[in-house]
Amino acid sequence: MLHRTLSSATDTLMDDKEFFAGFKVWIPALFVIACILLFSIAGRKVLVRNAGEAFNRQQLALSRESAKGVTESIRSLAAKLRIAAAISSDYPIDSVCAAVLQEKRPLVKMLFIVGPGAVHIEPYPRDAVLPTRTAAVCSDALRSVQPDATMFITDPFGSAPDSQAPEIFVLGVRIRGTDSWLCGVADFTYIKEKFVYPLRSAQSGYAWLIDRQGLLLAHPNRDMEGRRAVEVLRELWPGDAPFIMNELIHEQMLPGKEGSGEYTGWHMGRTEPVRKLIAYCPITIFGLQWSLAVSAPYHEVMEPLMNSIIGLVVFLCCFIVIIVVGTGLLQLERAHKRRIDQELNW
Repeated sequence: MLHRTLSSATDTLMDDKEFFAGFKVWIPALFVIACILLFSIAGRKVLVRNAGEAFNRQQLALSRESAKGVTESIRSLAAKLRIAAAISSDYPIDSVCAAVLQEKRPLVKMLFIVGPGAVHIEPYPRDAVLPTRTAAVCSDALRSVQPDATMFITDPFGSAPDSQAPEIFVLGVRIRGTDSWLCGVADFTYIKEKFVYPLRSAQSGYAWLIDRQGLLLAHPNRDMEGRRAVEVLRELWPGDAPFIMNELIHEQMLPGKEGSGEYTGWHMGRTEPVRKLIAYCPITIFGLQWSLAVSAPYHEVMEPLMNSIIGLVVFLCCFIVIIVVGTGLLQLERAHKRRIDQELNW
């Protein structure tokens, strides 16, 4: 009886030794696997963050280039109107206006001269018809300019307050030595079609333009133009309005800041909100302030990166499997060796 008790105690002690010996074999293996997983997760986060930041820098460069084109086009028109106003007393006004129109079309639709008090308006070409609303907006703008002002520009929405999509704006310069103004009716649609609509980012990213009130001046979905971007999103998803965009517009874009980030919003061909990367820059020209943004779906940006690290993920998985299999074989070998040693000792 005593022999059986001693034998059972010995077997239990040997089993405990084998368990702790096997556990010691697995500790380094589990530590290595945990380190690999932690470094992999951290590395993936760093790669994704760096990829997003690099892509936004590219989008910011696109928006800056387009904003520069908008600014230079309007400044060039203003410079040409200044020259024309300066020489209008030395040359026939018809010839001067014809030269401006020839050089600045299709940006400029027509020219007109506004007399003192905005009472008399004379269009060029002579057979052109100035829309009544445009004339009224121009008159209102002239009444609000300072006496020593030499230039004014109207808000694109001011020329068409009842229209969803602004089509024109008026740029005027004072004719030297008089109270008259030489004004150009500029085609805002031309600005959009040349500098905003063609911008593309990733596979289906696009550009959009807002004014200082947050109204969409240009957007691929023309039905959204003339409306506030945040209100459109609330209308599309009343129960899940992406307020990140609200903060982005009101705290960054409307104050005229430049930057980049993320938001969730509308995207072409999708019915649900889409996570997107965005970069934006201001356009400040003669008192007008707009903000041009370029955005692209997050998944389109990250998809190439995810595809490129598939090979690395497979390698790490194989490496972990090798560690597990190797550790298991090592434990079996040690257990087999202990059994042989036990038999020899007996």
